[in-house]
Amino acid sequence: MLFSPSVANDNSLVIVPPKPDAILFQQDEFSFGSLYSYRGDYSYEPASVSVESSMSSMRVTQTAAASPAAVTPSSSFKDTSSSEALNAELENADSFSADDTHAKQRHSANSLLLQRDPRNGAFTFQVHAEYDLLLYVQKDLDRHHQKLFRRSSTSNTVDGVTNELEPARIILKSIDNYCLSKQWMYHIGYEKAVVVRNFLQRSLHDFIARHSDELYNGKSKKFVALDLGTYCGYSALVMCHAIQSMLIELTATGDSRANYVQFEVITTEVSSKLMNVAQSIFRLGKVDKFVSPILVKDGDLLSDVLKKHFNGTVKFDFLLLDHSKTLYLTDLTDLEKHRFLGAGSYVSADNVVFNRLDSYRDHMATLAWEGVVQTKLEEMNLEYSNNLKDGIGELLFYDRESRQYEFTSYC
Repeated sequence: MLFSPSVANDNSLVIVPPKPDAILFQQDEFSFGSLYSYRGDYSYEPASVSVESSMSSMRVTQTAAASPAAVTPSSSFKDTSSSEALNAELENADSFSADDTHAKQRHSANSLLLQRDPRNGAFTFQVHAEYDLLLYVQKDLDRHHQKLFRRSSTSNTVDGVTNELEPARIILKSIDNYCLSKQWMYHIGYEKAVVVRNFLQRSLHDFIARHSDELYNGKSKKFVALDLGTYCGYSALVMCHAIQSMLIELTATGDSRANYVQFEVITTEVSSKLMNVAQSIFRLGKVDKFVSPILVKDGDLLSDVLKKHFNGTVKFDFLLLDHSKTLYLTDLTDLEKHRFLGAGSYVSADNVVFNRLDSYRDHMATLAWEGVVQTKLEEMNLEYSNNLKDGIGELLFYDRESRQYEFTSYC
């Protein structure tokens, strides 16, 4: 069992800590500082929001008020709505302009999807949520397997490709449903997953193009991706599913190169308990053979950890930054310095808008000015919310002389 019985049965809310292992069994409130702010840019530390502003949340509240049986005892929650510092930051947070049609559409769509109790909204956290999520996912998979068994018993054919990709797809959808209907969690979420997937598949496309001659000659080449911030494994699962689906599609079209592309997703986490949850997710999603989880200790230098794993240095084809916001710039420059990033490396950085990671974005602008990278900002909502603006910073390292690896859509 992931948590002790005394904790698992407790309904009080706590804030997700920078070091979950250290405070897992405590009931105090903790800051989101390391996860959702960068001290070098802004000193604020978003704490918790117990009420989320959305029409769906209002409907939930009204329904609960009308039905006494549906009302959750107030003692089960920590009321953090009085946090003046957080409320001020949320009021001052960037918001979509009134004439931004796409933003309005996103806001409206998310309002319809959000069905959870507003007290379980953005920046609230139940101490047993990850374990509860794992059980929720398992039940969804069990229901799917029962349907699949009934369908296969009446059919003589089985789609092996669909079966290979289906578990990951179901799990991702299940996690999204949990976060929309039960408890907010800080996975990248369905909106950002589309952006990450598209950027990753473009990286894989370029990788295959660069190694075409070797792949056509039957020589295997490995595509290597790094996911900083495992949490429950959502983002690593997105990456595996995106790579698998693209390779399967290429094979189906007769592209023989796909048969010789191998891939590995490295994912790092500071909490052993969260890593255990993630590894269960990987096994359920049937991607565990592609994922290499690394438990990082506090104070470890990322490049040293990776050199130990690879017994040397390799260049990452894709990198996703979604761990402690205080480490984005530190870890990126560390990877640059030790040549884990180079021409052809694609990098996605989550939460750069909501957290106002100006130092990180300034570094990107400097690299672009020096001719080292090309950058782009994808703006969207904060995961599983409808009223907080966020975005993913994308960049591509390319050769200064040839500019060989530019964003094709920008040219």
